Amino acid sequence: MTSNTIIVAILISFLVSKSNSALWFEQAYDHFNSSSNTTFQQRYFINDTHFKPGGPVFYLIGLELPLDEDYVSGKKLIVNEYAERYNGYIVALEHRFFGESVPFNHLSLENLEHLNTKQALADFANFKVYFDKQYNTTGSKWISFGLSYSGNLSAWLRLKYPHLIDAAIASSAPLQQVDQYPEHFEIVGQVLGKKCARIISNLTRSMETMLETKEGCHKIKQIYKTCDPIESEEDKTAFLYSLSYPVQQIVQYNNVPNGFSAVNVNSLCKVLKAGKNDPISSFAFINSGYNQLLGNNCTISNHNSYVKQLKIETVENRGFWPTLRAGYYLQCLEMGTFTTGESKNQPFSRKISLKYFIKRCKDIFGENGYRVPNTEEYGSKDIESTNILFTNGLADPYHKLGLLSTNNPKIEVFILNNTGHCADIYKDHENDNPELVSAHKVQFEFISKILNK
Repeated sequence: MTSNTIIVAILISFLVSKSNSALWFEQAYDHFNSSSNTTFQQRYFINDTHFKPGGPVFYLIGLELPLDEDYVSGKKLIVNEYAERYNGYIVALEHRFFGESVPFNHLSLENLEHLNTKQALADFANFKVYFDKQYNTTGSKWISFGLSYSGNLSAWLRLKYPHLIDAAIASSAPLQQVDQYPEHFEIVGQVLGKKCARIISNLTRSMETMLETKEGCHKIKQIYKTCDPIESEEDKTAFLYSLSYPVQQIVQYNNVPNGFSAVNVNSLCKVLKAGKNDPISSFAFINSGYNQLLGNNCTISNHNSYVKQLKIETVENRGFWPTLRAGYYLQCLEMGTFTTGESKNQPFSRKISLKYFIKRCKDIFGENGYRVPNTEEYGSKDIESTNILFTNGLADPYHKLGLLSTNNPKIEVFILNNTGHCADIYKDHENDNPELVSAHKVQFEFISKILNK
């Protein structure tokens, strides 16, 4: 979900590069205040290579990360094959407060009050109206496309603005909003398999024992190259959560065709099993490699130091920290879904609790910096809409929050039994497993039905 250090960093490194092809739209800052004339510049990208008049518009919904021209260029995503087959336009709009679409180039609490899904959906709707006029696509059908959190937005855009959006595709969309999601760790353990999960579980218990003494904390700092000394209980939790994250992400994106397929569950478990006589050192090797992949030279280990970085409101020359601050705000104040260890049937530390994440939220954003998610606004899994295709992989630790079945004949669901998070968003590849081939076929059939109505 949103605002997790490593997933944000890895996706930024994968998807984002400096782009000279960006276009800009003057967007309303507050869609629900009729007396406000304030606007901000919102970035978007287009690809009209395959478009013919009357063809559809495939609308890529920005997620909680910077956008880049690669979203529309044809290099990575399946939507480019949609456009080629159906003579379609591709347009991608960056989410407010992410990338270069930050109002006033500042992330003060007063400004962040305008970061929520209601305002974001209004952005996407308002831009659609503008685009039709500017690019002469009034007669085109619009199909929104999103993944993970933006998969939610894609579905909710169809729900809230059906007069503007003809259909939606939502990949790995965690529709059910909850305060905490301990099932994530449970599914990670299941995908790892019993032997591999047991190694990580034993490693976790050894770490927890070491963290009880100053000598143990000092040894961990040396082995794992922590960014700061581990002193408080919050520091211990921050470190234990940092250690869980390489495993979480390797499982979540296991064999997903995103350019990191060599980093998978098999390779992870192979290293752990080979080093079973010294699991602390073998996992340090994995952790170090993951940090290097992300450009980090140390492991997060100090709660206050981490919070201090996230309290900074400026944007310029701050690397991925502004993205993290905005992402945390969205998670703490609206989306929730913190992955916790509050289950006995998982391999990570039970210190990773909702209580800890609530404290983190309040330490960053103040005493009012956490809200229980509102599950009624969009209907959760009982979404009452039409012309939406939901896809989910059962090896994705988030899949239990997604729509896995429905009695609504106007909503379609496709399940991939052995794939991870958002696996079906990537272009066809010669090494795709049969499930991905089937998923793409279902997507094309869904689009054909929408365009033939």
